[in-house]
Amino acid sequence: MYRLYIAKLNMSDILEKLSAKYRVSKRALCMDWRKRTQWVYDVFDLERAS
Repeated sequence: MYRLYIAKLNMSDILEKLSAKYRVSKRALCMDWRKRTQWVYDVFDLERAS
């Protein structure tokens, strides 16, 4: 989702694509996106700023 977002895809297109691909609701994807600050650091192996 994050990679599609930084590739400048429209969020509704992202939700449509990922919903079909992973068979998950668009609502679940939206909730995950809203909580991205909890997972984005782990996914991209980043350090949080102090």
